Amino acid sequence: MKKNTDTFELKRFGETVRKYAGEHWRSLAMKAGVMTGIFIIATIFIVVNTRNYFEAVNSYYSFYGEDPSLDIFWFLLQAAFILCGVISASMTFGDLSTKETRLNELTVPAAQSEKFLTRWLFYVPGFVVVFTVAAAVSEMLRFGLLSAVVECPEKVRLLNPAYMMTDSDGISTECQLTVLSFLCLQSLFMLGSIVWHKASFVKTFLALGLIASAYFFIGYFTVVLLDLSPESRFPLPKNAMLIVAYCLTAFIVVFCYAVAWIRYKEMEIINRW
Repeated sequence: MKKNTDTFELKRFGETVRKYAGEHWRSLAMKAGVMTGIFIIATIFIVVNTRNYFEAVNSYYSFYGEDPSLDIFWFLLQAAFILCGVISASMTFGDLSTKETRLNELTVPAAQSEKFLTRWLFYVPGFVVVFTVAAAVSEMLRFGLLSAVVECPEKVRLLNPAYMMTDSDGISTECQLTVLSFLCLQSLFMLGSIVWHKASFVKTFLALGLIASAYFFIGYFTVVLLDLSPESRFPLPKNAMLIVAYCLTAFIVVFCYAVAWIRYKEMEIINRW
C-alpha cells in the first residue's frame, strides 16, 4: 500500500531527520569543526593582542573596572553570530545543485514540508546550538590562556552573557538588533541558497548589496530633491524604532520562508530547475 506523503506526520518527520543526519553527519561535523577551529584561532589572537593592554592598565584597573578582553570577545561573538549564521543558512539547499541529488531528494518517502523543515532544523536552530557550544569552548580557552599569561590572573573575568545582554531597561537594544539582524539575514540567505545552488553566499551577498545601494541612493536623492531639512524630519523614539524593526523583520522572515517553500516545492517539476 502506498504511503500518503502529502501531509505532515511527526513520526515520519523524526525518521527523516535521522536519515538526513545519518547521510550528512560527516559534512555537518566538518562544518561545525571548521567554525570551532576558527573560533579557537580568533580567541588565541585576542589573548595575544590583549595581554600587553591588560598589563598596561593593571595599575588603573579599578578605573576600567573589568577585563579589557571581554568587550572585544563579546563584539566578535556578535559579529560571528551573524556572519556564521548567514553562511550556514546559505548552505541549506546547497547540495541540490545536480539533477541526481534533486531526484534523490524527491524519492525520499516523506512530505515536502518534512524535508524542508529537516534542512531548516539543521542549518538554523542546529547552527545556534553548535555556535553556543563553540562560543563556550572559546570563552573557557580565553579565560584559561589569559589567566596563565598575565601577572594578575585574579582580575581575569569570565564572560557573563546575561550581564552583557541586558541593561537597566531589560534586554539591551544592541542585543535585540543583533538577533533581529540574524533572523532577517539568515532568511534572506536561505532563500538565496535555493535560488542559486552554486556560490549562493556570494550571489546573495552581491544581490543584497545592490539592493541596499539602490535603497540608499534613492533615499539620499529623495532627501536632496525634496530639500528636507533636519527640522522637518520626525525622529522616532527608541521604542517605536524597535517596533518598526520587529515588524520589518517578521515580514522579511515570513516572506523569505514562503518564497523558499514555494521554490522548494517546484522540485516536483525537474525541468524548471
